[in-house]
Amino acid sequence: MKDGLIVAVFRHYESRAGQPLLHDRALVSIRARRPDGKWGKLSADLMLEHIVAAGTLYTLHFMEEVSARLGWAWTPREVTPGRRPVMEIAGIDQRLIGW
Repeated sequence: MKDGLIVAVFRHYESRAGQPLLHDRALVSIRARRPDGKWGKLSADLMLEHIVAAGTLYTLHFMEEVSARLGWAWTPREVTPGRRPVMEIAGIDQRLIGW
């Protein structure tokens, strides 16, 4: 077994309502080997404090990989006024997004 953190990622292609929605879910093991070689557990409270940052980092990596492989560009779209925008593939007709 390797040292470090264990994360399983599951790719989903639809929303719970059956609509097209490409997204990933990650399951993080709370057990990890510390730098001193001993096994310990992660604090779920600390992980939750940083969940937005971790999700943003993962999304940026995903967008970078898709852009490199397919040459796509991205654009921000406001979904809920006053909240951070959602990144969408540039050039997609708004009528299709609304559908």
